[in-house]
Amino acid sequence: MLHVYRASAGSGKTYKLTLEYLKLLLSPVRPNNEPILPSERNKAFQHILAVTFTNKATEEMKRRIIEKLDILAHRTSESEYLNDLLGQDGIPASIEELQKRASEILFTLLHDFSGFNISTIDKFFQQTTRAFTREIGLQGGYNTEIDNSHVLTEAIDRMFFDLENPENKDLLNWLIRFSEEQVEGGKSWGIQRNIVQLAQEIFKEEYKSHSSEIRHFMADKDLLRAYIKKLNIIKQDFETESREIAGKATEIMKKAGLPPEDLKGGNRSPFKEFSKWADGNIKEPNASFTQLSDNIENWTTKKTSPDIITKVREIYPELNEYIKQIIACYNAYPFYISVMETRRYIYTLGILSDIDKHIQTYEKEHNILLLSDTTELLNRIIDGSDTPFVYEKTGNRIDHFMIDEFQDTSRMQWNNFFPLIKESNDKGGRNLIVGDVKQSIYRWRNSDWKLLNDELGNQFKKPEELNDHVLGTNWRSCINVIQFNNSFFRKASFLLQESLQKEIADTPANVHIDSEYAEKIGKAYRDIYQHISPKNKEKKGHVKVMFLETETEEGEKIDWKNRATELLPQTLKELQDKNISLKDIAILVRSKAEGSLVADCLLKAKAENNDSTYRFDIISDEALFIHNAPIVKLVIGILNYLQNPETEINRILAVYEYSTTHRNLPPETALASYFAEKEKELSHHFDPEIVRELEQLRNTPLFEMCEKIISLFPPSGERNESIFIQAFQDIVLDYTTNHSADPASFLQWWNEQGIKKTITTPDSQNAIRIMTIHKSKGLEFKAVIIPFCDWEIDHNPHHENILWCNQKEPLDDIPLVPIRYGSILKKSLYADAYFNEKMHAYIDNLNIAYVAFTRAEDELLLFTPKPKKEGTFGSLSRLLYYCVNPENEINCPEEKDKPIIDLSAYYDPEKNCYEAGETWENLQTAKEKQKIKTMPEYRSADPGKRLQLRLHGKGYFGDSHERQHGNLMHEILSNVRYAEDIHNAVLPYIFNGQLSHEEGVILEKKLKTWLDQPEVAPWFSPDTQIINETEILQQKGTFLRPDRVVISGEEVSVIDYKFGNIQKKSYHKQVIRYISLIKEMGFSQVKGYIWYVELGKIVPV
Repeated sequence: MLHVYRASAGSGKTYKLTLEYLKLLLSPVRPNNEPILPSERNKAFQHILAVTFTNKATEEMKRRIIEKLDILAHRTSESEYLNDLLGQDGIPASIEELQKRASEILFTLLHDFSGFNISTIDKFFQQTTRAFTREIGLQGGYNTEIDNSHVLTEAIDRMFFDLENPENKDLLNWLIRFSEEQVEGGKSWGIQRNIVQLAQEIFKEEYKSHSSEIRHFMADKDLLRAYIKKLNIIKQDFETESREIAGKATEIMKKAGLPPEDLKGGNRSPFKEFSKWADGNIKEPNASFTQLSDNIENWTTKKTSPDIITKVREIYPELNEYIKQIIACYNAYPFYISVMETRRYIYTLGILSDIDKHIQTYEKEHNILLLSDTTELLNRIIDGSDTPFVYEKTGNRIDHFMIDEFQDTSRMQWNNFFPLIKESNDKGGRNLIVGDVKQSIYRWRNSDWKLLNDELGNQFKKPEELNDHVLGTNWRSCINVIQFNNSFFRKASFLLQESLQKEIADTPANVHIDSEYAEKIGKAYRDIYQHISPKNKEKKGHVKVMFLETETEEGEKIDWKNRATELLPQTLKELQDKNISLKDIAILVRSKAEGSLVADCLLKAKAENNDSTYRFDIISDEALFIHNAPIVKLVIGILNYLQNPETEINRILAVYEYSTTHRNLPPETALASYFAEKEKELSHHFDPEIVRELEQLRNTPLFEMCEKIISLFPPSGERNESIFIQAFQDIVLDYTTNHSADPASFLQWWNEQGIKKTITTPDSQNAIRIMTIHKSKGLEFKAVIIPFCDWEIDHNPHHENILWCNQKEPLDDIPLVPIRYGSILKKSLYADAYFNEKMHAYIDNLNIAYVAFTRAEDELLLFTPKPKKEGTFGSLSRLLYYCVNPENEINCPEEKDKPIIDLSAYYDPEKNCYEAGETWENLQTAKEKQKIKTMPEYRSADPGKRLQLRLHGKGYFGDSHERQHGNLMHEILSNVRYAEDIHNAVLPYIFNGQLSHEEGVILEKKLKTWLDQPEVAPWFSPDTQIINETEILQQKGTFLRPDRVVISGEEVSVIDYKFGNIQKKSYHKQVIRYISLIKEMGFSQVKGYIWYVELGKIVPV
C-alpha cells in the first residue's frame, strides 16, 4: 500500500520517515510474501529506496537512521521510537529481542554501506541512465554536467559566432527584434544577458516534453516563416474587416449630417467608436455599444430634437446592420488577441531552438550529459518499455519506495517513478510519500505540487491502494506563532481564491476556463490548521508585525527598507537580552541583494558597537563571496594582465589591486598614482624582480601560475585571507580537472560563474544566520526576523514570464508556442493558461510566506510597509494589513474543532503594529562565549617540491592475466556466504562490464560445481557462521586477512583460496599463522585448509 503523509511545517515529518524506515528494517517484507532467506534477513536496507532532493538532506537522513538504529541496538530503552516499534508489524515484542535484531542489522548495514539506498532523486536517475549509455548515444565514459549555465553560455557564444553565416539571416532578424523588444520594455540593451535569461526556458519541462516536435518543426525555418505569414494574414484580415465596417458606418452618419455628439451619450456617445475603428484602432465594443443593436430606443433620449430623431429613423435600418456586423466581427476578438500574442513572441521559438541545437552539439563534442536532461532521457527510455526491466538493468532490486519532499517532484520525475511504485503496490510492498503543498517553492525547477494535491488520488483510486494521512500537530512552534499562522494563511488563501474567482467571472463567455480554478487555492491550503503539541502548551511565544510608513504626513516618500534595517540592531539587542544565542536567530530575505543590505547593516553595527554585552556576528553567503577577498582580486588582476598585457584596463586593474592590497593605498590614491605615471614601465609600479618572475609565468600551467602569484604577493596576516586563498585554489584545481586549463577560458568562466562561489561556513558557529527563504526551507530557529516582508503575490509585470501553450486549430501547425504572461490574455483563447499561471503564482508566493513564517519556534518578527490604501491583494503587505485591520470583515468559513483567532484583536492602529505574546526568554542558557578558530597561514610550494604519493596499485593493469583472474575470483567469493549467494555475487561484475554475460553464466556453473564438492559444501552451509575477508589486528599493529573463516559450534575452519597451478610451502606458513591467531582468540578446535580451486585439490594444514 502507498501511504501518503501530508506534513505541514513542524509536524514531525522527519520522525515519521525514520519510524517507517526502521519498521521496514526490523520487519522485512518481500513482495507477494516471498520467503526471506536467513542470509537476507538483515539486509532489508538493500531493497528499500529512499529519495530526497538535496545531498544535505540525504546525508542527514542516513545519519539519523544510523543514529536511531544505534540507540535501539545499544541503549534500547532510551529510544524515542520504542513504543511505536515494539510488537508492531512483526517486530519483536520484547526489548531484548528488538535490541538483538537492531544490533545485527546495524552491523550488516555498516559493513555493506554501499547498499544503503538513500540518495537524491537525480543520483538514482543517473545510475539508471548509465545502464543505457549506448541507447542515448553517449560514449561509456561520459561525464555529468551539473552546471547548466556554463554549457548555456558556450551555446549562446557559438550562436552569435555563427550569425555571419548566410543561412542564419532569419536568426539575426529574430535577435534584432528581441533586442528591440527589450529596449522598448525599458530593459538593458545588453542582449547577451537577456538571451541567457530567455534560454532558461529550454530547461522547463513544458518545453522538454515537446522538444522533439519543436526540433523537427524548426529544422526547416521555412515552416516558421510560413506560420508567421499565416498569423499576419489573420491579423490583417481582422483589422481590415473592422476598419471597413466602421468606415461604412461613419460614412452613413456623415451623409445624414448626424454627428455622434447629437445622439445619446453626447460627447461620450458609443457611436464615437466607429470613427476610432475606422482609424485602425482595435478595441472590443463595450456594453453601451452592444446595447445599440436592434434597439433604436437606445440611440436617442427624450431630450433629442425631432429632426435628429427623424434622421435616426432614416438611417436606422442600414446603420443597425453595420452595428450588428461590427459586433459579429468582434466576436472573434479573443482569437485576434490570441494571434497578436502568438506573433509577439513566436520569433523567440526560433532563437531557443537554435540555442538548443548548439547545446546538443556541445554535449556530443565533450561527451557530457546535462544533469537536467537525465529525467527527460529516462522518460523517453521508459516510454513504451517494460519499466521494471529498465530499472533491473542497473543491478538493483527495490521492493519498497520512500519519497520525501514530494511537493518538489516534477511531473517527468513522477512519470519515471510511478510504474515502480505501482508495481510495488500491486505486489504488496510498503511505500511512503511525504510532502506538503504549502511548502512547494521550487516551481522554477519544474516541481509540480498538483501531483500531491490531485494526481495521487486519481492514480491510486482503490481504498487498498492508498492511505492518506494528515500530520496535524505542530511540534516546533509556540502557541502564538501557530495561531497566527493558522489564522493568517486560512484568511489569505480565502481572499486570494475569492479574488481569482471574481476575475474569472469577468472573462468573455466564449473563452474556456477550467472550473477547478475556483477551488485550487483553497484546496492547497485545506490542511493549514495545526494543533498545538503537548510540550508547547505552556509556551506562548511572540509574534510582532511592524507596518512601516512609506510616506510622511506631507506626502514625502520614506524608504521603508532603510527604516527596517535601522530597527534591526535594536531588535537583535532585545533578543540577546532574553538570552537567545546568535546561532538561534535567522534573518530571512528574498534575494541576495536584500541579504547584502542586512549584512552591511550588521557589519556597520558591529564596527560601531562599544558594548561587549551585545554581538552582531553573522554568517552570510553574501558576506563571504570568494571574489571579494583582496588577495583573490589581485590574483585575478594579475592573470588578466598576463593574458593580455597590451590591454590598458588589465594593466590598470593589476596595478590598482596591488596598490590597494600591498601598498595600502586608498582606492582614489591608487588610481591617481597610476594615471600620473602610466607611461612608465610596469616595473615602476612593481618590484623589478617580481616583474621578471611574472614574465616567466606565461607558459606555466594554470594552477601553478596561481600558486606562484600567491607566493609573490603573500597576503597580509591582518586580514586572515588564508581561507579565501585555499578556497580559490580548490576552485582552480577543480576547474583544470574538468575543463580546458588555459587562463583565457578560466577567466571567462570566473567572470560568469566563479564570482558566485562562496565560503561554506560551519553550522555550529555561534552567529546570526542571514539566508534566503528558499535556503531556509527545512530549518528551524528560535527567532526569525523578516526585515523586508513584502513581495508581489502575482508575477511582477516588469519581468518576462513565458507560458508554453498548446495550440488549437487553426494555429496548431506548431505544437507549443511561447506566450508572454499578461492581463491581456484573459480576453484571449489563452485565458485558461493565464488563469492557471495566475493561480500558480498566487500559491507560489503565498507558499514562500508560509515557509518563512513557519521557521520560527518562539519569535516571529516581521517588518512590512503599511499600504497607502486597501485595494487588490497585489502584495504580501496588503494581505497582511487586510487580515489584521479591524475595519475589514473576512467571511472565511471555519471548520469544526479548528477555531482561528481574530487577528485584528492584536492590532494597535496607533503604533501600526500587530503583537501577540511577549518576547520569549531563554532561562536555561546563559550567553555563550565564542570560540574563535583561525586558519593557518597559507604556504605555497614549487611544483617540484610537493608531496608525492606512491600508489600501491601501480602496475595493477599491467599484471598477468592469471593474477587478475585470481583477484577477481577472490572478490566474487568474498561476497558468497552461502551457496545461494552465487548469482547475486556474479551479477554486479556483469553489469559493470568486468564479465560478459556469457562469461558470467559459465562462471556461475563453475562455482556451483566447486561448492557442491562433498569436502567444500559444509563450508557454505547456512547452519554455519561465515566471516569473509575480515582483517585480524596483530599486536604490532599489522593486519592479516584470511579468505574465509567458518564457525560451526566449537569448531573453526580457516580456508585460503588459491587459483594458480603452483603449490608453494609459503602458503602453509600463512595458514598456520591464521590458525595461531584464531586460537589466541579463545577457539581451541581450529583447522586450516588450502583450497586449490582450479586444481580441485584441498590440502589440510
